[in-house]
Amino acid sequence: MVAAGPSLRAEVTISGDAWSRYVRLGAEPGNPPPAIVTTADGLKSLHFPRPSGDKFAIYLLEVTALPAGKSRFPIRVLSRQAMDTVNGLAIRNLTIDPDDPNSDPTTQVQTSFVAILLSDTAGNGPRARDDRSISADSDPANSLGGLSGARVDDPTLSTALYPAGQLTTTNATLELKPGLNVLRLDATDPRTLPEYDPDSGNQIFSLVIGPADAELQGQVLGGITFRGEDWDKYGRLSADIGLTLPAILNTTDGHHTLHLPRPSGNKYGI
Repeated sequence: MVAAGPSLRAEVTISGDAWSRYVRLGAEPGNPPPAIVTTADGLKSLHFPRPSGDKFAIYLLEVTALPAGKSRFPIRVLSRQAMDTVNGLAIRNLTIDPDDPNSDPTTQVQTSFVAILLSDTAGNGPRARDDRSISADSDPANSLGGLSGARVDDPTLSTALYPAGQLTTTNATLELKPGLNVLRLDATDPRTLPEYDPDSGNQIFSLVIGPADAELQGQVLGGITFRGEDWDKYGRLSADIGLTLPAILNTTDGHHTLHLPRPSGNKYGI
């Protein structure tokens, strides 16, 4: 059962109150996780504080329509620098599956991503790479239509006084699939892939996938719950050879459940 969300729209956008509908905000031990910050002029944002390392935000999208023959889309971000002037942002789709006929069968699980260098200076100009071009820029320096908003030392400062800047990729694109898509946003500098940026400090006010693409439709969901007969709607129950498969079981008082029996190992439900 999918939680209620906003109305469908062309392109897929995370902005405003949608930032608060995250699935998880996390970080490796010792690092502060990302936070949802509201500015003095009332704008919500996703803030990646310093120091960086492996910190991330997870969002769940529902894609209800894709343009015919198209599954990859450019990214547009509205951002400003917070406590830093140059750092990275990666948008990863964790749901691309090589067994999915609607996805590219030559790719591996969790490899669809766009990494953007956020910068407020032309000397270290914004640029982007994706999973098809890890060692070279897909969009070279200063080709994203502008700069990120100038550095601020307090992410709550008003955007009227300290505005954000808009960056849009062209060749660096993210793959989407029909239905549910799990996005992981993290601090990854495209110049040092696959390492995480050690000194990130940025603030994202909006993230748009497929800007102005009228045939792409989707929404940010506030979470997803599996219960009751939902457990029967699996795509696959599987396990390593010799292990007992997961099973859908009913309790004596009538509750439908997913059971992962012992012994464990690599077993899963999709």
